[in-house]
Amino acid sequence: MHLHYSKADPRWIPTSIKIKWRSVMPAFDDIYQQIEIIQDQIELLQCQIKELRQSPVLDSEGEVRIFDDLT
Repeated sequence: MHLHYSKADPRWIPTSIKIKWRSVMPAFDDIYQQIEIIQDQIELLQCQIKELRQSPVLDSEGEVRIFDDLT
């Protein structure tokens, strides 16, 4: 169904704006995909930090300790 609105109708949008909006939509998809990728990278980094904190390290006196205990 194709609706035609008059300029007095608040639902009326100039054709040029409709065309620009349609051309912007793919950019939103790209941004959403980038956000998902970044969220995945953050989760991976959080896991790596957790593993690092649980790993053994030598302290300044040469004794083995858990990294998280030193911070």
